Amino acid sequence: MERLIAIIAAAVIGTIGLGYVAENTVLSFMHSGTEAAIAQAGDIWSQTRAVYGTTVAGGQTDFTPINNADAIKAGIVPEKSSPDGQTIRGPWQGSTIVLTGTTNTLYEDWNGVPSSACARFALSQPTNGVFVNGTWIVETGVQTGASSAVAQACNRGSTDSLSEVKFSFTETTGQ
Repeated sequence: MERLIAIIAAAVIGTIGLGYVAENTVLSFMHSGTEAAIAQAGDIWSQTRAVYGTTVAGGQTDFTPINNADAIKAGIVPEKSSPDGQTIRGPWQGSTIVLTGTTNTLYEDWNGVPSSACARFALSQPTNGVFVNGTWIVETGVQTGASSAVAQACNRGSTDSLSEVKFSFTETTGQ
């Protein structure tokens, strides 16, 4: 009888331990998605500047021709991030990135950002501003309270708790 109680107690303790491990694993994956997105957004900007920025083509920046397919072919985005050579996947399930540009501005449009990661992600990059769920927020110090404006805009995400974050990176080197 004592042996049976010991086995049951060990099973209960083991189940509680497994639950704790599973919960922490899920939390680490959720946070690692945000960390991965922050790194990926910065890498895309850095790699795009190296290909389209002032360091090439006689010092003339022109992000106008950039699109997803060309970014993948140019090695700006790793091929593993694109299963079809056109769609760039983000680190969160179902998230995608669309790259566009103007003469001196690169836009990284991130769709499917979990609203729980939205504010931290939107404030993570050295941009001149960011669109959050369609709301333009200047991050250069011109607008005070950018953090609270981002948080409010993140709360306007879709009903399935997903947000859109569109970074506006402006190349100012050599201008």
